[in-house]
Amino acid sequence: MPSENDLSGKVVFNEAITKLGGLKNEIDRDALAMQLFGKSAMNLNSLIKAGGAELKKMADEAKKNGAVMSNDAVFGLDILACFCNLFRALLTTYLLKGSYAFFRL
Repeated sequence: MPSENDLSGKVVFNEAITKLGGLKNEIDRDALAMQLFGKSAMNLNSLIKAGGAELKKMADEAKKNGAVMSNDAVFGLDILACFCNLFRALLTTYLLKGSYAFFRL
């Protein structure tokens, strides 16, 4: 089990899924899942039954297949969006100045 300083949302979620998946009584498991996850517990039921090991396996497979982007990739796309917005603003300004000069004639 990870230390208290290492408890990210991902770790807590994986631990909760693993512990819930280990419960033998389905009624207790469903009741605890509803307390933890609310209405989303019904959508997570198959994942809870599969357990944390299966969740980790699916996450690793998603990373391997490129379905998950790294933080660096997300940051890079954010920077690109900023440059695109800046370019659009500059182009709009240029076009407005040009149309003003054209209609002034």
